[in-house]
Amino acid sequence: VTAATGQPGSTEWKDWGGNAARTHYSALNQITATNVAGLKPAWVWDSGKFGRTWEITPLMIDGLLYISESQSGDIVALEPETGKLVWRTKPPVTVGAGLDRRSLAYWAGDGVMKPRIVAIWGHAVFGFDLKTGQLSSDWPATGLEIGLPNPAQGGKIGGGVQSNSPPIIYKNMIITMGATGFLPPPAQPADPHANDLRTGKLLWTARVIPGPGEPGGDSWGPDTQNGVSMGGWGHMALEEDSGTV
Repeated sequence: VTAATGQPGSTEWKDWGGNAARTHYSALNQITATNVAGLKPAWVWDSGKFGRTWEITPLMIDGLLYISESQSGDIVALEPETGKLVWRTKPPVTVGAGLDRRSLAYWAGDGVMKPRIVAIWGHAVFGFDLKTGQLSSDWPATGLEIGLPNPAQGGKIGGGVQSNSPPIIYKNMIITMGATGFLPPPAQPADPHANDLRTGKLLWTARVIPGPGEPGGDSWGPDTQNGVSMGGWGHMALEEDSGTV
């Protein structure tokens, strides 16, 4: 974190890539080619965790900085001016290894359900109050179940695949796509799918490898359809005007 002075501007960063299109663009202009060499650290936050970790991209929303702590999986809110810890929330479920994630997600709510920080553990998505870190009271304490009812049709997030990248939030939908599972046959494809953030209801699934009877399925064959674990390692992006991921 660097200290800089100058004219005020928007400091919001509500998505891993700045916006759902993942453009990584900010209109802030305090740091320039002429002053970047003179920047000094303002503060350092040390989690005290060691080992292989992802590079976490924080979210900046309504005056607080939000990160997912590597290894512990804790959700942490910091004061951006000082690095002071505002709140820390432990994972609401028992988790093992693989807690590192590249970022969190943010849902602005729908006017009835409040805004929240969104994080996925296993098959469930959890919401956290922006100011307190408490679990969102309008979702179950066990998390809002997302995914498919039949694992053989692509599985839930965490069901044989993993997703360290944050989901796409579009209107009232959460759109997820896991990484490849590298599993022996029958492999479990990490098909992208959308769930309703209010209810968890599955809204649609896009088959990465079409199955028998689906358009294009005859070009793959049953051995390939059952033995290939397809998915996406990185981040999806959203073109909001057309509603295209």
